[in-house]
Amino acid sequence: EYNLMARQRNTVYWGAFVLDTFDLFLKDDLSRNEFEIFFFLCKKMDTSTNKVFLRQKDILSELREDYDISKAKGTVSKAIKGLLEKQYIAKQVHGVGYMINPNLFYTGGKFDLSDKIQIFNDNLLKQGISPMYELNPDLGKLESDH
Repeated sequence: EYNLMARQRNTVYWGAFVLDTFDLFLKDDLSRNEFEIFFFLCKKMDTSTNKVFLRQKDILSELREDYDISKAKGTVSKAIKGLLEKQYIAKQVHGVGYMINPNLFYTGGKFDLSDKIQIFNDNLLKQGISPMYELNPDLGKLESDH
């Protein structure tokens, strides 16, 4: 059973945006750079954890090498800061990188979604930040207090 689950995680080729996330994109007026960095991080995340194990300098390097996109260090820093403030991502408390907010985007099924959400929220709380989003997976609705 473990080998089957491990093999499935390695072959994940889809991710799900919660439909209410599109309302956030419009309401939050994300910049082009914030969109690009957010989608890049979604693509690079570990599909079993929603975590991205990259530093900002790694993001710059991979954008340049993999996608032929050159950005200034300050541009990436500003986009990351905006995504952190809007809680599209959170810094990892332990380790390097970020976690994509599973209330907004995730891979896998509902069976592990609540665990990912709990880990994300715990990560924020350990940084003294109150979570802004709560997904009700049974109703498919995203509730926000921002």
